[in-house]
Order: sequence, then C-alpha cells, then structure tokens
Amino acid sequence: MRSGTLPVGPPSRILGGPGSGAVCLICGEPIKHDEMELELEFAGPDATAGPDKRHLHPICCVAWEVERARAGRSAS
Repeated sequence: MRSGTLPVGPPSRILGGPGSGAVCLICGEPIKHDEMELELEFAGPDATAGPDKRHLHPICCVAWEVERARAGRSAS
C-alpha cells in the first residue's frame, strides 16, 4: 500500500478459484494451479477500460486486509 501497488480502499469485488499462475501482488510468488487464488477487482478511473484486477494468495490477502485496517485506524 505504501508503494501504491495496492489501494487502501476496499475492492469492488473479490473472486476466488484455482490458481491461474499469476504472480501474487503481495509476496511476488506465482499462484500455482493447485492453490487457491483471489482476484480483487477495483473500479478504475475509466469505466470503459473495465476493473483493475489484482491476484493474491488468500493468506496474502489476509495480510493486506490487516494492513488496511491498521492504516484506517491510524488515519482516524
């Protein structure tokens, strides 16, 4: 979040399924086909371009959610 790779705000949608081989945005490791993958969609500034999608391991998504909560508390 500090680098701007992931937003502080919540995603507009979260999808889950088997890994696609995409690289996890948090840990940088590929999400293997036998692993669970979460795809986070964020509404982009240009609605015609479609949502901005980020791929995460479930545990990495939890870490991101914890950091989002911390950032929210420190901003209050």
